[in-house]
Amino acid sequence: MAINKLIALIFDLDGTLVKLPIDYNKLREELKKLASSHGILSEFKPLISEIERVSKNNEKLAEECLRILEKYEEEAAEKAEVIPGAEKCLSMLKNRGMKIAIASNNSNSCVGKALRRVNLLKYIDVIIGREGFKVKPELLSIAMDKLNVNKENVIMIGDSQSDLRAAESIGIKCYIFEGENLFEFVRGILLNQVMD
Repeated sequence: MAINKLIALIFDLDGTLVKLPIDYNKLREELKKLASSHGILSEFKPLISEIERVSKNNEKLAEECLRILEKYEEEAAEKAEVIPGAEKCLSMLKNRGMKIAIASNNSNSCVGKALRRVNLLKYIDVIIGREGFKVKPELLSIAMDKLNVNKENVIMIGDSQSDLRAAESIGIKCYIFEGENLFEFVRGILLNQVMD
């Protein structure tokens, strides 16, 4: 993909733009206890799809599971920390006329609150969070629709193999951020795009 075709980037949130200090062990224990009280056993791994599975035929259980999850997310959003280089990265992209979206398994409320806390919300064109039980490929497709871009015009920046699998499943190129500085990472991607 040449750089002149690239018009948008979709970012994951946690681990990519911000660090959300969610205690997943404690969260899963609370969900296990709730599910157990309904006669259901689960380790809640992977988290979102397991919440959906265990509460599929029980709307009250689904609501309780989501309430617990959102409580942990909201608490973490209030303590969110910016990933080094994130603001410089987003500023560079906006200065180049790029569209920027967030596609996250966190709730819209959590995403907005975390981005506001670290002063990144002003750079974001579209936020697609997990409302209900949407899975990541579906979130990415919705983000592309809202940005009005094709898969040839967008890349995803995530931090996990599940981000990579989700992007690849709908034909989007995905880069996994594992480094120290998001600006340097994305700048390297853009430079490589020019060379292709």
